[in-house]
Amino acid sequence: MGKILLIVFGCFVLLGALAVGGIYYAVGRVKAKSLQAISQAVGRNPCALISKEEVQEVLGVPIEKTAGITDGGEPGCAFFASPEAFQQLARDSLAKVPGEAQAGAAAEDKAGRKSDNPLSLLNNESIKNLEGIVKTFAIAGQAQQGDGRVFGFTLESNFGLDWSTFRATLGVIPGFESLSGVGDNAMIGPFGHVLYVQKGRAKVTLNLMAVPDARNKGVALARKIVSRL
Repeated sequence: MGKILLIVFGCFVLLGALAVGGIYYAVGRVKAKSLQAISQAVGRNPCALISKEEVQEVLGVPIEKTAGITDGGEPGCAFFASPEAFQQLARDSLAKVPGEAQAGAAAEDKAGRKSDNPLSLLNNESIKNLEGIVKTFAIAGQAQQGDGRVFGFTLESNFGLDWSTFRATLGVIPGFESLSGVGDNAMIGPFGHVLYVQKGRAKVTLNLMAVPDARNKGVALARKIVSRL
């Protein structure tokens, strides 16, 4: 029980770090953008990059509707599902927990790092094995109080930052890691909550907080989207 409380506390610490990192990145992004880049981003229809049938196939639950969105000045598309679908996704996420827990314990033993410090728990290899635990609670909460948005993404048509600078900015936050084989560059966030993919001058931001097994399902969604850029 003590270790679970430490992990929960560590999650709150990590969310605070994510907020700070997001503010820092947002300031840099605004400085880098031009009016021409914004105009190009708004002119594209992100919902044409992936259909609700394709999202439904990857997630394994019915998608009821899609809607265009704007987040931080970037156009995007959101996909909505029923409370029953969210409950199914929560079960899918929960089903991964036993395997993740064993993998996390093995990674911790191999590293030889046993600590009661929640920050040390967030910095070890087992952080990516906590996704099932974190998302089970998050998805269940969205099923009761959310707006039904199960997946969404935004598109920045003219990415204003060099990828190495972007990676270095997010790299200070525990749990961010680079992925290969997705676009030109890609990074996934702690607990698989977000996935950033660059292709050419475009950057796609995928919100995966309600998507279990982000390293497979989230990547599958990303590949479909960037293949049409």
